[in-house]
Amino acid sequence: MDINYHSNVNKKNSFSNFITDKSNEYIIKIIKIIIFKKNIYNTLFLYGKTGLGKTHLLHSIVNYVKLNKINLKVIYVHSEKFVENMVRSLKNNSIEKFKKYYRKVDLLLIDDIQFFQNKIRSQEELLHTIIYILENKKKIIITANKHPNIINNIEERLKSRFNWGMVICIKNIKKKTIVNIIKNKLKNKNIKLKKKVIDHIYKYKKFSIKELESVLNKILTISYLKKKKITINFIKKINKENILYKKKISIEKIKQTVANYYNLSPIDLTSKYKYKSITMARHIAIAISKKLTNKSLIEIGKSFGGRDHTTILYSYRKINYLRKKNKDIQIDFRYLIQTLIV
Repeated sequence: MDINYHSNVNKKNSFSNFITDKSNEYIIKIIKIIIFKKNIYNTLFLYGKTGLGKTHLLHSIVNYVKLNKINLKVIYVHSEKFVENMVRSLKNNSIEKFKKYYRKVDLLLIDDIQFFQNKIRSQEELLHTIIYILENKKKIIITANKHPNIINNIEERLKSRFNWGMVICIKNIKKKTIVNIIKNKLKNKNIKLKKKVIDHIYKYKKFSIKELESVLNKILTISYLKKKKITINFIKKINKENILYKKKISIEKIKQTVANYYNLSPIDLTSKYKYKSITMARHIAIAISKKLTNKSLIEIGKSFGGRDHTTILYSYRKINYLRKKNKDIQIDFRYLIQTLIV
């Protein structure tokens, strides 16, 4: 009986909407060579700073394989999820099932490998999985935030395997490309801004593209809440009010604010209770956490009682849908966002 593989990825991510500089364009070509060519490059290690699109590329691979009906068993997994699955399998005495699941793929995609730092038992299992896959002439693509040789507290045998194939740095992208990213995000939201306004927004990029995205989301949200047109003066004004770079909002603060609003306890939001009032409040708290923090789906799931990242994504999408259909949900969501960021 064939194993049923699942890869929870963003279906909107594709090679065509991976916006990058010319210096990085060849990466997609190499990925496609790895997918199609049997005797070339069994491993690809992609590394670079946060926000350069590493996860986007891995999601795009899964979507590309599905769209083109390529006969490959492919699985995408975040390193944290791999560790969680392994620990759960050990507890449930199902480690052989775990091994079979990950070792019988044609193409294994592992995101943020630096998460394995200091996890000795998990590194051992990962090493055996990689050895098995490569010995059977299957392929692996891995991402990390730095070159494999300088990731601390990772076993040398693993680093050796990471270096067996191609190791490629995803380079920082230039202003023109980042501006295109802003334009693309605005286009997806059906929002048009003048070029000089977009250029001004670019100035708020201090550390990473993800941080710039956070600033852009705040500008759009505050404009929506205050029913104000987005101009340079509007942006400067809210920046003076210390809103754009306000102290980071924690998930704990979001849970407390949402719980107070609905006369609940923050514990209710992390519980397994399925009462309608609690479930809806939990969905809203999760959606706000996704919108106002830079936490991953897995990290948000942990903060809400150890829920799976697919559950977190479901809550986020559900609230986005309900906000368009239900006036009360729309009002509640708007008020809570305003309370937290303004």
